[in-house]
Amino acid sequence: MTAKITIKPSDHSFACDDDETVLAAAMRNDLMLPYGCRNGACGTCKGRILSGDVDYGPHQASTLTEDEKRMGLALFCCAQPLTDLVIEVKEVRRAGDIRIRAFDRVAIEEVAALIERRASLAISVSDGEVTVAIGERMFTLPMTEHRIG
Repeated sequence: MTAKITIKPSDHSFACDDDETVLAAAMRNDLMLPYGCRNGACGTCKGRILSGDVDYGPHQASTLTEDEKRMGLALFCCAQPLTDLVIEVKEVRRAGDIRIRAFDRVAIEEVAALIERRASLAISVSDGEVTVAIGERMFTLPMTEHRIG
């Protein structure tokens, strides 16, 4: 079954195939929703389901809690529609809509060096901090928001 998804407040609508997430279908239809990790870990794609039902898909339990689900929230990078949906999320239309998070420069350079060596990587975001586990090393970085434009 193909589901029809309508985004509020823009009223843009698009079709979502059975095997697609809300985010993947939106991107296939040239609509940009906020996202980061695309695997349910960061929460950037979190939005509200105004009507309809979803399969929440695999995600970090701390990124989308059971209480948040009961409040109608979902991670659109993981959620697959079970019915037609009306969702509430801010679409990304210009550079000023993109949130940039700044971290300590030295820590980021060290993280980048480890990534270049192809160490295994895990990232967790919570309470204004980002925890990055690379191989056996773990970094906790404070996070601040900046806007472009």
